[in-house]
Amino acid sequence: MTFGDVLTIVMDDKVSSNRSARHRAQWRATLSRYAADLIEKPVEGIVTDDVLAVLRPIWTRIPETASRVRQRIEAVLTAASVRNLRQGQNPAQWRGHLQGILPAPRKVKPTENHPALAWQQMPAFWSALAERKAKSNVALRFLILCASRTGEVRGMRRREVDLDTATWTIPAGRMKAGRMHRVALSTPALAILKDRITTDTGAMDLLFPGVHPSRPMSDWTLRKALDAANPAETDADDALPCWRDERDRPITPHGFRSSFRVWCAESGVSDALAEAALAHVVRGVEGAYQRSDLIEQRRPVMERWAQHCLGQTAKIVPLRRKSRAS
Repeated sequence: MTFGDVLTIVMDDKVSSNRSARHRAQWRATLSRYAADLIEKPVEGIVTDDVLAVLRPIWTRIPETASRVRQRIEAVLTAASVRNLRQGQNPAQWRGHLQGILPAPRKVKPTENHPALAWQQMPAFWSALAERKAKSNVALRFLILCASRTGEVRGMRRREVDLDTATWTIPAGRMKAGRMHRVALSTPALAILKDRITTDTGAMDLLFPGVHPSRPMSDWTLRKALDAANPAETDADDALPCWRDERDRPITPHGFRSSFRVWCAESGVSDALAEAALAHVVRGVEGAYQRSDLIEQRRPVMERWAQHCLGQTAKIVPLRRKSRAS
């Protein structure tokens, strides 16, 4: 039997029992893409050099994906050994084997940023996300519009919101930097909050509660909202979720802060306004002297970001000083 034959058995007997069709498609597609040279090889004849031929080209280039490929090759070969289709040590085994040849993934893995969607794809993603009305999808849309952290949105309370001034004030105790932060609410973000406050008949203070009204929505729930925005599940061999970053990693809710930041840079928004919107602490002399959070200047920025997300991007006109009369 070939490696591909055993892979099919593994998909049928193991992965399909506890994973979605999309995950099965990812599992198979990853091996088909990066371990194609193994697919037609007799499973009994696969040796360490064969595995290294697959892993070495990608081990330092895309270490996260390479580590996943190794794990899946190991799982297929383990399944072959259990079925007496091959003998001897598993050539894809890490501990006590490949760890003596390849550098540990943590040593070659660069500092990882959260996988983020390219800002150019945001209108298409928003359209897919807006099709679902679940509370988690609403929370994710609000998170994107405000470029906020997941914990800030999940723990959001009614008393933090001033609908009259379109301002969300997050207390210092809920901020990463331990400093109070004000968010300028765009028109779509404000509409979401008004809908949450006026249509929710419950008496709970949390605007995005979880299953229990007194507890915040879980971070896992927000991540599931991302899955819901992906195309329908399919068993196609080459099916992969389309919402991935430039390194082919599934995007995360936190990554939308990066999407916003890159959009700011590409759209002529000043660093000061972008960093203030993200509640980043400005170090050094500049931070010592900058005492304003620039919230009124940030309002048009958040409106433009919302327009972009909703596919209503207006032409960006850079501000210019008026020339003095001679």
